Amino acid sequence: MGKDLNKRLGSGDQVAGEQPQSERVFVEGDDAMVLDVDSFKELLGGDMGIVSSILDEFIDCAELYYSEAKAALEQGDYGVARSRFHKLAGSSASVFASQLRIYCLSGERLMVDAVSDEAILSPLLAAIESVLPKLRVEIEHIAKLNR
Repeated sequence: MGKDLNKRLGSGDQVAGEQPQSERVFVEGDDAMVLDVDSFKELLGGDMGIVSSILDEFIDCAELYYSEAKAALEQGDYGVARSRFHKLAGSSASVFASQLRIYCLSGERLMVDAVSDEAILSPLLAAIESVLPKLRVEIEHIAKLNR
């Protein structure tokens, strides 16, 4: 998987006439699962109490990291924005929040390239802002089931 991801993200080089790598990865997120609870539960040995606890912590941190990334973008601080997208991508991968992971990988790649084009960033930010509430709803539902 690591090689595949590196191949998809690449070095940022673009062949004439091709869609930029970060945009291709972003589009792939549209078809990904919001949250694969079964895989995460299996990884943790089936303990839904632990799953729920970790997911509760994850969503709070994810929302914080996203708000920090967005604020950094508004200030033109691509280094901080990249760092927050990187944290979001990594933590999303850890809990099997695939859609958010893919979007944040795209955000990270765009920050490496210091992309500030509103036409590219706006749809990405909108996608992240759309998936975060979906994740919160799923995570709150899991928490209710485990009370």
